[in-house]
Amino acid sequence: MRSYRYKERMFYNYAEKHKMLGLLFMNNTDNRLALSYFMGQLLLDGELQMFMG
Repeated sequence: MRSYRYKERMFYNYAEKHKMLGLLFMNNTDNRLALSYFMGQLLLDGELQMFMG
């Protein structure tokens, strides 16, 4: 579980939730749950261009 934890402080900002989840995945690519939430949040925000990329 410690390997999934983000190593630096991170402030919560609802408008940029997809960026926070993307950072979690980028720092540990084995964290598939963060990837799933990241992709879901992109769809909820209507960011279809980022989702397709």
